[in-house]
Amino acid sequence: MKDTKENARITLVSKMRQGNEKDEINFDTVGGFYERDGKFYITYQEHKDMGMGDSRVVLKIEPETITMRRMGDFGTVMVYKKNEITEFIYRVPFGELNLKIKTLKIENELTASGGKLRFCYDLFAGGDATNNDITITVQT
Repeated sequence: MKDTKENARITLVSKMRQGNEKDEINFDTVGGFYERDGKFYITYQEHKDMGMGDSRVVLKIEPETITMRRMGDFGTVMVYKKNEITEFIYRVPFGELNLKIKTLKIENELTASGGKLRFCYDLFAGGDATNNDITITVQT
Protein backbone atom coordinates (compact mmCIF):
# COMPACT_ATOMS: atom_id res chain seq x y z
CA MET A 1 0.00 0.00 0.00
CA LYS A 2 1.32 3.42 -0.89
CA ASP A 3 2.05 6.04 1.72
CA THR A 4 -0.84 8.39 0.98
CA LYS A 5 -1.93 11.19 3.25
CA GLU A 6 -5.68 10.59 3.39
CA ASN A 7 -6.68 7.14 2.18
CA ALA A 8 -8.68 5.83 5.16
CA ARG A 9 -11.58 6.53 7.47
CA ILE A 10 -10.27 6.48 11.05
CA THR A 11 -12.71 5.94 13.93
CA LEU A 12 -11.34 6.30 17.45
CA VAL A 13 -13.21 5.44 20.64
CA SER A 14 -11.43 6.40 23.86
CA LYS A 15 -12.88 5.28 27.19
CA MET A 16 -11.35 6.66 30.38
CA ARG A 17 -12.05 5.76 33.99
CA GLN A 18 -10.63 7.36 37.13
CA GLY A 19 -12.22 6.17 40.36
CA ASN A 20 -15.99 6.48 39.90
CA GLU A 21 -15.69 8.94 37.01
CA LYS A 22 -16.03 7.75 33.42
CA ASP A 23 -15.63 9.58 30.12
CA GLU A 24 -15.85 8.53 26.49
CA ILE A 25 -14.63 10.35 23.38
CA ASN A 26 -15.68 9.30 19.87
CA PHE A 27 -13.72 10.72 16.95
CA ASP A 28 -14.26 10.07 13.26
CA THR A 29 -11.94 11.51 10.61
CA VAL A 30 -10.11 10.87 7.37
CA GLY A 31 -6.44 9.98 7.78
CA GLY A 32 -3.63 7.87 6.45
CA PHE A 33 -3.04 4.13 6.72
CA TYR A 34 -0.20 2.13 5.26
CA GLU A 35 2.15 -0.77 5.82
CA ARG A 36 5.93 -0.51 5.55
CA ASP A 37 8.55 -3.12 6.50
CA GLY A 38 6.00 -5.26 8.36
CA LYS A 39 4.72 -2.34 10.47
CA PHE A 40 1.39 -0.54 10.13
CA TYR A 41 1.08 3.24 10.36
CA ILE A 42 -2.04 5.27 11.14
CA THR A 43 -1.95 9.07 10.82
CA TYR A 44 -4.62 11.65 11.59
CA GLN A 45 -5.15 15.23 12.70
CA GLU A 46 -6.67 15.99 16.12
CA HIS A 47 -8.72 19.14 16.47
CA LYS A 48 -9.06 21.73 19.24
CA ASP A 49 -12.61 20.59 20.09
CA MET A 50 -11.12 17.26 21.27
CA GLY A 51 -9.20 19.11 23.98
CA MET A 52 -5.80 18.29 22.48
CA GLY A 53 -5.22 21.45 20.45
CA ASP A 54 -4.27 21.09 16.80
CA SER A 55 -1.99 18.06 16.78
CA ARG A 56 -0.88 15.53 14.18
CA VAL A 57 -0.79 11.93 15.42
CA VAL A 58 1.28 9.11 13.94
CA LEU A 59 0.84 5.58 15.31
CA LYS A 60 3.42 2.93 14.45
CA ILE A 61 2.08 -0.55 15.15
CA GLU A 62 4.53 -3.42 15.53
CA PRO A 63 3.72 -6.97 16.71
CA GLU A 64 4.36 -6.24 20.42
CA THR A 65 4.64 -2.44 20.53
CA ILE A 66 2.65 0.67 19.62
CA THR A 67 4.45 4.01 19.36
CA MET A 68 2.32 7.17 19.32
CA ARG A 69 3.97 10.37 18.18
CA ARG A 70 1.92 13.54 18.70
CA MET A 71 3.20 16.77 17.10
CA GLY A 72 1.66 20.24 17.40
CA ASP A 73 0.08 22.10 20.32
CA PHE A 74 0.59 18.99 22.48
CA GLY A 75 3.75 16.98 21.79
CA THR A 76 4.92 13.61 23.02
CA VAL A 77 6.16 10.17 22.11
CA MET A 78 4.35 7.39 23.99
CA VAL A 79 5.45 3.75 23.77
CA TYR A 80 2.99 0.98 24.66
CA LYS A 81 4.50 -2.45 25.41
CA LYS A 82 2.24 -5.10 26.94
CA ASN A 83 2.83 -5.60 30.69
CA GLU A 84 5.56 -2.94 30.77
CA ILE A 85 5.74 0.51 32.34
CA THR A 86 7.15 3.22 30.08
CA GLU A 87 7.86 6.86 30.92
CA PHE A 88 7.43 9.86 28.67
CA ILE A 89 7.37 13.66 28.71
CA TYR A 90 4.17 15.37 27.59
CA ARG A 91 4.71 18.90 26.24
CA VAL A 92 1.64 21.08 26.82
CA PRO A 93 1.15 24.84 26.29
CA PHE A 94 1.95 25.61 29.96
CA GLY A 95 5.02 23.34 30.34
CA GLU A 96 6.01 19.69 30.49
CA LEU A 97 4.54 16.75 32.39
CA ASN A 98 6.45 13.61 33.34
CA LEU A 99 4.06 10.67 33.01
CA LYS A 100 4.08 6.87 33.04
CA ILE A 101 1.92 4.27 31.33
CA LYS A 102 1.46 0.58 32.03
CA THR A 103 0.11 -1.23 28.98
CA LEU A 104 -2.36 -3.93 29.94
CA LYS A 105 -3.54 -5.19 26.55
CA ILE A 106 -2.75 -4.86 22.84
CA GLU A 107 -5.13 -6.43 20.30
CA ASN A 108 -3.98 -5.92 16.72
CA GLU A 109 -6.39 -7.06 14.00
CA LEU A 110 -4.99 -4.81 11.25
CA THR A 111 -4.42 -6.09 7.72
CA ALA A 112 -3.30 -4.31 4.56
CA SER A 113 -6.95 -3.37 3.91
CA GLY A 114 -7.68 -1.94 7.40
CA GLY A 115 -9.13 -3.47 10.54
CA LYS A 116 -9.12 -2.78 14.25
CA LEU A 117 -6.51 -1.92 16.88
CA ARG A 118 -7.32 -1.92 20.61
CA PHE A 119 -5.00 -1.12 23.48
CA CYS A 120 -5.67 -0.66 27.19
CA TYR A 121 -3.37 1.05 29.65
CA ASP A 122 -3.13 2.81 32.97
CA LEU A 123 -1.81 6.39 32.87
CA PHE A 124 -0.01 7.59 36.00
CA ALA A 125 0.20 11.33 36.69
CA GLY A 126 1.59 12.04 40.14
CA GLY A 127 -0.36 9.83 42.53
CA ASP A 128 -3.39 9.48 40.27
CA ALA A 129 -4.07 6.67 37.79
CA THR A 130 -6.50 6.73 34.89
CA ASN A 131 -7.53 3.56 33.07
CA ASN A 132 -7.76 4.01 29.29
CA ASP A 133 -9.28 1.74 26.64
CA ILE A 134 -8.62 2.87 23.05
CA THR A 135 -10.17 1.27 19.96
CA ILE A 136 -9.17 2.48 16.49
CA THR A 137 -11.00 1.19 13.43
CA VAL A 138 -9.48 1.75 9.97
CA GLN A 139 -11.45 1.49 6.71
CA THR A 140 -9.57 1.99 3.46
